[in-house]
Amino acid sequence: MSSSKILILAGGSSAEKEISRRSGENLYKAISEAGFNTTILDPSHDNFSFNLLKNYDIIYPILHGTKGEDGCIQGVLETLGIPYAGCGVLASALTMNKATTKQLFQTLDIPCAQGFVTNTNLEENLTKIEKLGYPVFIKPVSEGSSVGSLILHNKEEALALLPKHLKEFPNSLVEQLLIGREMTVGIIEQNNKMIILPILELKPKAEFYTFETKYTAGMTEFVLPAPMDQETLDLIHTHVTTIFEAFYLRDCVRVDLMLTKEGPVYLEVNTAPGMTNTSDIPSMLKAANIDIKEFATQIIKNVQGRNFC
Repeated sequence: MSSSKILILAGGSSAEKEISRRSGENLYKAISEAGFNTTILDPSHDNFSFNLLKNYDIIYPILHGTKGEDGCIQGVLETLGIPYAGCGVLASALTMNKATTKQLFQTLDIPCAQGFVTNTNLEENLTKIEKLGYPVFIKPVSEGSSVGSLILHNKEEALALLPKHLKEFPNSLVEQLLIGREMTVGIIEQNNKMIILPILELKPKAEFYTFETKYTAGMTEFVLPAPMDQETLDLIHTHVTTIFEAFYLRDCVRVDLMLTKEGPVYLEVNTAPGMTNTSDIPSMLKAANIDIKEFATQIIKNVQGRNFC
């Protein structure tokens, strides 16, 4: 296996490019130490060419956000017939759009918050928010890492903040603000079987899990495994298994949720979870006694056993 040439794609041009670079560096170290011939490249660099991809046996894209996590790079790799790690085109595209994810959750009877997708009509959006009831959480439909996310506590804040937000992110998902414990569930694939990692509870030192609290050491307390009764744990396992299968997920993904008094309410699915030193998946792997080199080797094995056109 060590003769395989692995290329990690990290960086890119999205708002999450710096996080992607940090994720790529950690994966590069892990895969190299696992004995693979590994290279890391940034597709946003001027000297990058897609022809370079043909020189490698397996591509591992760890590109967060648009043009990397949304099916674009996956489509290129499918067209070129190059095996790659991570979810495919359909799963990546479905989950990158939070509104589409929500619609599929509803179809699957997966609990999710009430909400709507904004348009460019400010008054119409304000009327819908009034009907939904303050406070509300607003997040761009196709961004990750909480980029552009904010809480609107009342109409005064909406009038002050919403116009600027909609100018930058005209299509955003507005939802009822959920009160509860923020959690995330990591799922990895091994020998064609899904493994649910210990559930992580997040306690950010901010009103919610912001970009800053995600990627600044010490800004979020991790509770692993998240304490809960067995019935709730079993229910979450059932829900994420349904999500994993229905969305055609594979290799390594993360499902985010809020555990409210009424039970788990699901937020979104991440098909290229961060692998930085402060990211969730590395912490969950450690709690499961899975070394990151072991994890990386398993992902490469998954790709080698997969059929690509």
